[in-house]
Amino acid sequence: MKISYYGYTDKGAVRDHNEDSILCNGEIFFNLDSGGMESTRSADSEKSAIVLSVADGMGGHSSGEVASKMTLEKLKDGTSFKKKMPSGEISNLIREIHKDVNKYSVGKSLYRMGTTLTGCYISDGTFFVFNVGDSRVYRLNSKELAQVTQDHTASAEAGLAIKSNFITSCIGGGLEDITLDIFDLSGKIRAQEIFLICSDGLIESLTDPEIKNLIDKFKSDLKILCNSLIEASIQRGSADNISCVLFQIDALN
Repeated sequence: MKISYYGYTDKGAVRDHNEDSILCNGEIFFNLDSGGMESTRSADSEKSAIVLSVADGMGGHSSGEVASKMTLEKLKDGTSFKKKMPSGEISNLIREIHKDVNKYSVGKSLYRMGTTLTGCYISDGTFFVFNVGDSRVYRLNSKELAQVTQDHTASAEAGLAIKSNFITSCIGGGLEDITLDIFDLSGKIRAQEIFLICSDGLIESLTDPEIKNLIDKFKSDLKILCNSLIEASIQRGSADNISCVLFQIDALN
């Protein structure tokens, strides 16, 4: 599978620092007021596995960004140089990362340190979406925008439509166990589909129809699309950090 991808993270207009981190196929961007990839890039999953992810850190100054960066570093290291990983191996890796973050936070007395972890793992013939927390993966085909992931929040688990900042699962955070979802989309992907991985800073101020309208308008250029999504979210009053990783399926091979 050949894809084009782009990622960017911004502290937003309200927060004084950025606790989000993003992983763009081997590159990690973290602790940035505003920054990310310089240009859209391409990758081929037949040559090596592709991992794209967003981690939304929590726990206050100097700990949320540590948790998100550490999590993505361990995710990168655990998936590097492996042609293909089954879903069970990815699940085990994420659960080990959770334990490592908790262990680190106890050693540093950062007991509230945690992060969401959401993203996609693409290798030859394999396409997995993974999620812990309330960051999201969206999928846009020619007809509709669909949320692939399920929010791990109190309101979502209660079946309520309202958004909630109270998450029920995260990497670290002192939790003994986590809720981890892995969605297997292998063999179900179409060429030209676009995927959006984002932190909740984007969705707290933009509705799904508004996100779809922006994707439809700017989908020919992932960099412009990413910047437009972030700018629109800030203009609409997002009070959080905002991170987006976008990719398009160029060919199924």
